[in-house]
Amino acid sequence: MRTTSNTDNSPIEIEPRKLMNINPNLFVEQNQLLLQLLLKYKKEFAWDYMDMKQIHPNLCTNHIYLKDGWKPIRQPQHHMNPALKEVMKEELQKLLSANFIYPISDS
Repeated sequence: MRTTSNTDNSPIEIEPRKLMNINPNLFVEQNQLLLQLLLKYKKEFAWDYMDMKQIHPNLCTNHIYLKDGWKPIRQPQHHMNPALKEVMKEELQKLLSANFIYPISDS
């Protein structure tokens, strides 16, 4: 019987500061093949937001289309789980730094 690998569910370092989470339920052979594939094509992956600068804005721009005569509905602001607030701030800062998003005055 094959055994599973990466049972501690910790990220695997593909390159310095380039970590990847791999399913801990993979068999050892699957895990080894996946690691070989990742190492072979590691330059093809975007490891952080800064690696994705060549994505065309039309691909990732959100548009809200309204039918003629319809008015947008303003919904109340939702409160975030305090435990996730710092994590969300870090992710937003990464997106801002990579110019993926930008602040608007009436958000």
